Amino acid sequence: MLILSWNCCLPPWSISRRKRLPKIISAIIAISPDVACLQEVFFKSDAASIVSNLQIYGFLDSFYFKDLLIVSKTKLSEKKGVVFSKQGSMFSLAVLDVLYGKSFQTIRVLDKSESIFLINIHLLSAWADDSLKHQNVREEQVKEIYEVSEKLFSGKKIIVGDFNFQPLTSPYKTLTELNFVDATTGENTTATRHLDFIFLKNFPKSDARIAFFNNLLSDHAALTISL
Repeated sequence: MLILSWNCCLPPWSISRRKRLPKIISAIIAISPDVACLQEVFFKSDAASIVSNLQIYGFLDSFYFKDLLIVSKTKLSEKKGVVFSKQGSMFSLAVLDVLYGKSFQTIRVLDKSESIFLINIHLLSAWADDSLKHQNVREEQVKEIYEVSEKLFSGKKIIVGDFNFQPLTSPYKTLTELNFVDATTGENTTATRHLDFIFLKNFPKSDARIAFFNNLLSDHAALTISL
């Protein structure tokens, strides 16, 4: 199973959003993942366009929640969307996060008759600021993801998305201490930082890779992993 994770950068304030959307769809088609997990799809119309254009390429199911979209070639079950209980402060760089509400999705998908629990996330942004107050919020969000995942499923788990933290920060360490393994290679996933990850739990060793990084499409790299 090939899984794609990509912050495709379609916020309301992007003046190039409509021009980029068809190219973003073409890029997903070119990779041909079994499951595509996307972040920053803020408009329902953009999500609908992605889903409808992918249907003719074998994508038969989808789940849209907040700015998160999962599109799959196999049936998705147990779809759940959760808005994080911790969002940061209105009087900080996190003001947009508070107004919109950062969130995560959980779904179950079958891979050769084996269940996989997949979580698509977008942690507190605050422009990816590394200050302690924002890292503390991201750490609480990581803990909430873990608590929900433990209640729902005990088998193979994968967390993908835009984490807005870098390796060796406190929320990163918390996630690894909870026995999630970072499958990425350490390469930057934006122009200057490594903010996007794929974490695995109860899987054999498997490495994620950067499928492509094109600033004309998004300011984030697209990650893939073959399981």
